Amino acid sequence: MHSRVLGVVAGLLIAATPALGQDAAAQADDAAAATVRGSFDVGYRFQSVTGSRDAFRQMFNVTDGARLFGVDLSADGGTRTSRFADTFALTASGLGGDPFPTLQIGMSKTQRYKLQVNWRRSRFFNRAPDTPASLGGFDTRVVTDRHSWTTARQVGSAALTFDVSNNLKLLFAYDRVSNGGSIQSTRSLDYTGASSTWAGFARANPFALVGPVDTSTDRTTAGIAYSRNRWTLNYRAGYQAVRDSQTFSPVATPERSINVIDAATANEPLTALNWTQKRRLSTPVSELSLVVRPASSVEWRSDYSFYRYRGPFELDAAYKGSARAPTAGTYSPYDVTVTVDGQTSTPTSVVDQALTWRPLERWAFDASYRYSRAHSTSDALLSSLVSLYPTITAPPTRATEDVTTEWRNTIQSLVLSTTWMPLPSLTLRPGVRLAKRDVEMLDDGIVNDGASNGERAIWPELFVGYRPIPQFSARGTYQTSYVDSPYTRMSAAQRSFGRLMLHIAPTSALSIDATASQTDAEQRDANFLSHTRSGAVTLSYALDQRLSLSGGFDYQSFVGTGSVTFARGTAPIANLPMHDREVDRVWQFGASLQPVKAFGATVTGNYDRTTGLDQIFGEPALYGPASLFYATGTIYVEFPKAGRLSFDLQRTRSTQDILSANDFRANLLTVRFSRGF
Repeated sequence: MHSRVLGVVAGLLIAATPALGQDAAAQADDAAAATVRGSFDVGYRFQSVTGSRDAFRQMFNVTDGARLFGVDLSADGGTRTSRFADTFALTASGLGGDPFPTLQIGMSKTQRYKLQVNWRRSRFFNRAPDTPASLGGFDTRVVTDRHSWTTARQVGSAALTFDVSNNLKLLFAYDRVSNGGSIQSTRSLDYTGASSTWAGFARANPFALVGPVDTSTDRTTAGIAYSRNRWTLNYRAGYQAVRDSQTFSPVATPERSINVIDAATANEPLTALNWTQKRRLSTPVSELSLVVRPASSVEWRSDYSFYRYRGPFELDAAYKGSARAPTAGTYSPYDVTVTVDGQTSTPTSVVDQALTWRPLERWAFDASYRYSRAHSTSDALLSSLVSLYPTITAPPTRATEDVTTEWRNTIQSLVLSTTWMPLPSLTLRPGVRLAKRDVEMLDDGIVNDGASNGERAIWPELFVGYRPIPQFSARGTYQTSYVDSPYTRMSAAQRSFGRLMLHIAPTSALSIDATASQTDAEQRDANFLSHTRSGAVTLSYALDQRLSLSGGFDYQSFVGTGSVTFARGTAPIANLPMHDREVDRVWQFGASLQPVKAFGATVTGNYDRTTGLDQIFGEPALYGPASLFYATGTIYVEFPKAGRLSFDLQRTRSTQDILSANDFRANLLTVRFSRGF
């Protein structure tokens, strides 16, 4: 994808050349009138890391080396119109190895066309934390999630608009999203027709697996945009395809389950595994939007979207090892092959209707309604071939099962609100949202009551905005919600949210911003409770361009409780309590100094201290108090007619009270040269 993007850039630059720098002999007047502007920022980063490099990569994921930090190029045809394009713009940042590079290209010709190309990549790194051999008597593999990944997500798009007339436009677009790399996860081994004894083995033995992942989504659409007098119509139609592929293999062979606290798992190693799963889906795309203004005080907005994803999915897995046998204390080898072949279809329709009425200049009513329905049907043939189990002399056993699963999910919501300004400085907006969700799940045509549910919810809310003078403003929001039948154990039956924001500017140089919020959610039937409190204060002071100072403090407190039940297998774990308590305090500071025009310095930094524990009852806390310090200092010198030379020094330090093996310190020095033209 990266090479294709660079190819597109080169092609567009070559194609744009006649518009940006026309032949001097044939188009001398246009060339003289053209304006070209731009800037670039290049440099080299040096870095030194001590401690856990994986923890540093997980948080920053930057490396040393040469970098193109940014480039901007724009041009227009001046007062005369060129034959190919009137304007051209190119912006790029982070190229050359940084984790989040971006690229944007735009070209247009007045009343003819507009082209916009975008690309960005996000590189992610996550690794299960390093732990000591034992934590509170537990092998720490029991209390880590054992999930990690090294992936890169790329998003690219190209949009072209043709102006057929002042009222009619033709729209063409292509979008692609891909994600590739390697992930580590855990899997329990199961198969069609497994006994309750095997179910106990499957629950007790999650094995760590690793493998490549490759997913992509391609979307192509074409449409029209037509406007006339008081109405506007937009319609797009197209095609979208989704492809997923994942392959797993053991991290090591033979491999023991991560559940080493269960002594029985020592006799149940995994000796071989091959696991591949794929999915290919495609759908037509149909999107319609309409805006009608029958009067200056009334606006009606309508949207309709339709998708129908359908396609095959498959799973092929084979694994060997040893598992517990029906006779207590005995174990048997096994050789299992599992295949799944299926088809799925999910037609989805979404309808949105909204109406705004302004009977008075300072009074407006808004109403909106949404209806969405998704009906997913999956037909799958599951088969398994089991050899050697439950005794080494057991003959091969084949089992097949034809499964049809349906999900019917319907959501309706109605939002009513009014905006009233009794005074030019005061805004009031009360409102309420009503929602109804019905979920029905069927196995082979029979309703599964445990997975089906119908719930009703109501969200009253109030917004108040007050700005009596330019130097002071205040905004506040309060919202509550009530759900009669939460769908999951961790869904709140009652929730409240409140937020207050203040802005004070006693002088033109000094400003103070403060925010405070609270969120409460609970479902006492499942022992689920969540409370969040947060507040922040930021001060900034600027004395023209020579001196500016800023500082702030951010506080957040969170407490959450709940319980979990694992029902698969014998001796299920029921209502296991969980508790999470966290308090974050963040101090921020910044200063900028420019004593003379050609020289300046800036410094910014923050210190984050987290306290509290996150734990499951019966296990030692793994995540607890931690701190992070990060600061950047910059000195720059301006050279007339040459550019700016900058030196950036960044220092960071991360410490954890429980998992100290993940501590790190890092120093990064970046030399940058910037120039505008």
